[in-house]
Amino acid sequence: MRTKRIWIGWIVLASGVLGACSGIESAAPLGEASDRVAPANADPLQRLYPGTTRLFERDDGGFLSRAIGPDVGADRNGVTTWLERTSRLEALGDEGELSREARLGRDAKGVLLLESLNPARGLRTVFEPPLRLAPSALVVGEWHEAETSLRLFDGDGRARGDGAARVRTERLPAERVVTPMGVIDAHRIDVSLELQLGNSRVSRVARYAVGDDGIVVIDASQRVVAMGFTVRRESFVARATPPE
Repeated sequence: MRTKRIWIGWIVLASGVLGACSGIESAAPLGEASDRVAPANADPLQRLYPGTTRLFERDDGGFLSRAIGPDVGADRNGVTTWLERTSRLEALGDEGELSREARLGRDAKGVLLLESLNPARGLRTVFEPPLRLAPSALVVGEWHEAETSLRLFDGDGRARGDGAARVRTERLPAERVVTPMGVIDAHRIDVSLELQLGNSRVSRVARYAVGDDGIVVIDASQRVVAMGFTVRRESFVARATPPE
């Protein structure tokens, strides 16, 4: 029974864990390849982590809010950390429901994932050492891969199990995407994350189109496998709405 409770808890964690992810599934293309020069004021990774606070309209209904927490700039052993909160809104003006909270950080070598929290269940995943999501810069055609260990904790702070995490981040050619703000020529960043805990595995693919002001389109898919069976699968496309 204890083993069963652990992998059920890990399935629940999947709905709140960070979006970025390794190639179990492939999402539909964000847009058409662009022969124009994409925004080049700074490396797009600098606008992906941390992103700007922004509201996205989902193709399956409702909205997605991606916001930076209040402690941006906190320094821990040479790593600048911040909270990133993702909320689901049924309609504009709703307070929304917090679905995920992640603590990320940046050092001289790039961006790190320190921990992820599922607020609804109180489940917390700690990555030790922190998982390096991306280097400080990537040119088109380059990719970054990393792996680390993880530990899952319940709402009472008790360890529920140990596992592993792997990430692949790739920069692809610029492409033209359609958003509520109009047609934008954007950078393309694909992030794949795979989390393994016992007989359970969470695989998520997130494809980002990044413009001058941050992410403009998110195309994400996720698959959860437990005991060899797919127990959850979901995907969505979310497009940034014009700033207020």
